Amino acid sequence: MIVLFDILITAATLVILTIASISDLKTREIPDWLSYSLLFFVIATRGLQSILLRDQTYVVQTLIFFVIFFIFGNLMYYTRQWGGGDTKLITALGSAFAIRPAYLIETSIIPFAAILLLNILIVGAIYGIIYAIYLSFKHKDSFKKEFKKLNHSHKTVGIKMGVLIIAILLFVSSFTIFPANTRSLTGLLALILLIIPYLITALKSTELACMFKEIPVNKLTEGDWVQKDVYKNRKLICKVNPYGINKKEIELLKKANIKQVLVKEGIPFVPPFLIGTIVTLIVGGALFIPII
Repeated sequence: MIVLFDILITAATLVILTIASISDLKTREIPDWLSYSLLFFVIATRGLQSILLRDQTYVVQTLIFFVIFFIFGNLMYYTRQWGGGDTKLITALGSAFAIRPAYLIETSIIPFAAILLLNILIVGAIYGIIYAIYLSFKHKDSFKKEFKKLNHSHKTVGIKMGVLIIAILLFVSSFTIFPANTRSLTGLLALILLIIPYLITALKSTELACMFKEIPVNKLTEGDWVQKDVYKNRKLICKVNPYGINKKEIELLKKANIKQVLVKEGIPFVPPFLIGTIVTLIVGGALFIPII
C-alpha cells in the first residue's frame, strides 16, 4: 500500500512538472492551479495514508518540508533569482517528495527532498549555462558588442589582474609549499580561477544583450520585471517594483495609454525542476556525490 501512494504522488508530480515546463518555455508563466493542485493532492494523499496506516509521520513530514521549501522558495523570490510561480511550484515539489519513495532501493541519511533540491540546483546551473550559450549565439552581434565593452572595462581588467596574481601564486605554491601529490589539483584550481572572470563577463553580456526587451503593455503579466520607472507628461505612472509588476500597476499603465515598457526576461527554470526530479528518481542520490 505504501508503494502505491508513492507511485501516485510521483506520477502526479511528473505530469504537473511536464505541463508547467511546457507553459514556462512557451509563455514564461506557470499557472497557479498547477502548483495548488499538486500541493492539495499530495497533502490529501499523505493525510489518507496517515489515517489508513495510523501513522501521523507521513502528513507531519510532508508539512515540515512544505514549510522548508516555502522558505527556500521565498528566499529565491525576494533575491530575484526566480518568479512567484517557481516559488509555488518548488514548495509543492518539496512537499511531494518529503518522504523518500518506497520503490527506491537505495537508502540515505540525507532527507530525499534535500537530495532532490541539490540535484535541481546542479541541473539548473548546467541548464543556465547552456541556455546562456544558446542566447549568445541567437543574438551574437549584440553579445559581441556587450562582451567587448565589459571585457575592456577598468573594473573587469582590474579583476582579471587580481585573479591572475592569485592563480600564479597558487601555481608556484604547488611546487614550494603544497605536497607534490596535490600539484594536479592546485594547477586545475589555478586554471579555473583564470577562466571565471571571462565566464562571469560572458554571462553578464548575455543578460544585457539578450534578456532585455520592449514589450506591449497588453502583453504584460503579473510578476514581469519592468526595468524603468514609467512617466507620462513628467508624471510618474509606475515605479519599478523589484519583485515584479502587479495587476494594479498593469491597469495603471493601460489607463495612461502607455504602449510599451522595458522588461527583463528570466530564464525559464521549470525544465530543470523536471529534469532534476527525473534524474533523482533514476539515480536515487545526489549527482556527483554518490555517498549521499
